[in-house]
Amino acid sequence: KQKQYQFLARMSASVSTPEGMRAINTLKQLLGKKLRVTLSDGRVAVGEFQCMDKQRNFILVGVEETMEKVDETTGVKCVVRRKLGLVMVPGKHLVKVEIAEESWLAVESGNLTKETVKTSD
Repeated sequence: KQKQYQFLARMSASVSTPEGMRAINTLKQLLGKKLRVTLSDGRVAVGEFQCMDKQRNFILVGVEETMEKVDETTGVKCVVRRKLGLVMVPGKHLVKVEIAEESWLAVESGNLTKETVKTSD
């Protein structure tokens, strides 16, 4: 079972608390890593993590967005991908944040491994 972090929902906590310090340290480890972000409407954005604010808005660079669409004429599901570049992902639309597979090896030497970072309200 994947370990889940609740630190993203607690970013408004004081930085001086142990929980706040753990959240900041985890975010520092994610800087420059490729993340896979799932949005509330089902879209998935993969890009390099640049920063996050207290409202959990993520800034990603080099983003490729993936979404499933149903062709209205045939009823067949298809996957649509598009390159977006620099993107701000609103925190209110975050469902799940994961370390993308390509970045796993880069963070296995630190405290993070193949774990899911899940947001909660």
